[in-house]
Amino acid sequence: SVIQGSISLVPEGGLVRMRVEAKSPELTLILSHGFLIAFEQYVQESNFQSARRTRVFIEKQLVEVGAQLNQAEERLRYIGEKNDTYFTSDIQREIMMGRLKRDVSMNADRFMMLLAQLQEAKLQEQKDNVFFNVLDPPLLPTSPFKPKIQLKTTLGGIFGLFLGICFVFIWEWVRILWEADQKKSGR
Repeated sequence: SVIQGSISLVPEGGLVRMRVEAKSPELTLILSHGFLIAFEQYVQESNFQSARRTRVFIEKQLVEVGAQLNQAEERLRYIGEKNDTYFTSDIQREIMMGRLKRDVSMNADRFMMLLAQLQEAKLQEQKDNVFFNVLDPPLLPTSPFKPKIQLKTTLGGIFGLFLGICFVFIWEWVRILWEADQKKSGR
């Protein structure tokens, strides 16, 4: 049994064009439906895996930023509890406290931003993202696939014969012109 098929992307609109030919119309329909089901599953799985990778990445970042936030808070608390003998001046203490407060604030902002992104990533992962719609469903072909070998061979032969005859006439015409030019220049 002869089975032929092709899949092509249409640049405008992100369409996928599928064409299946088989000797049996029923086989053509079954293959078309099977491909559509497999392609839809692939698209959904790809969307799910992408959303999952995003969620996992954000979770890792959240753990890292959370640890940095805890360290910054601990340093701030430690410096805040130190007595005046640790610093040589009040200005030095204020500068250090300002830097630590800024670190805590920055890490807290990053932590909150990542929490919001994590919630969004979890929602995205739960959504049923189907970007795959069948525009023209496969239909039972009206006739089985029949390659037209005899017609194509006959047309090719006729076209080749026509080209050959044209070539011979043009060749003969050029030869006659060339001989006439030789006779003219030979006199």
